[in-house]
Amino acid sequence: MALNLKAKGQQTSSISVSSEGADVYVRAMRDGTLLQMPWLTAKAIEGKVFAAHVGLMTTPTTFSPTIDATMPDLLVTVPSGTTIIPVYLSVGFEDTGAAQVLDVFACASSVYDNSVTGTANVIQNMRTDKPVGGSQCTAYSVVTANGTDPESGNYVEFWRPLAGFGEDGFNGSTAPTNNQVSFSKWSIGDCVVPPVIVGNGSLNVYAAAQAGTGYIVAIWVEEPSANLI
Repeated sequence: MALNLKAKGQQTSSISVSSEGADVYVRAMRDGTLLQMPWLTAKAIEGKVFAAHVGLMTTPTTFSPTIDATMPDLLVTVPSGTTIIPVYLSVGFEDTGAAQVLDVFACASSVYDNSVTGTANVIQNMRTDKPVGGSQCTAYSVVTANGTDPESGNYVEFWRPLAGFGEDGFNGSTAPTNNQVSFSKWSIGDCVVPPVIVGNGSLNVYAAAQAGTGYIVAIWVEEPSANLI
């Protein structure tokens, strides 16, 4: 049996908006081209996209000097009943000290540890009219003690832009010879299939460098697990 679908052909600035829960037409251009909002934009409008920062404005954070699995430079803990999907990560070094291997990577894990020693981060909503603190997760920058190795559970290292020596005019302000030392980023489109961190679980970002200072940004979609699983 042939199926004939119809949509409202509209491309003017006077698009009608229906009330919450009302039946609506699928929208199309007048030539029949179907219009579809990107999923991430829809989630941001719903107020379900959150962000955490390490370092702000002109004040960078001092990262861990060496890789220690129990001490990520950004930790986002995901409690039971909550699921997050990372959509964007960035790490930017403002400076490093003596020459040393730089290790930058991110790990999604089933390990949950909310009793760490570190600086508590304020989690912001990507929709600016939403109140601060709406996330069910907790974020910490530069964990210094009491953490649990996230690679002792079900885990995946899904992003590693730096692994090795990266000269940058150490302990100075000269330009780096490796542009990834200054700034590296990952987005959901880079990996095709993103990690899905079902609580209990965690997102761990590492930026180990001797006397390394800089910034980290993590953005994720957050839903009650019952909505997804």
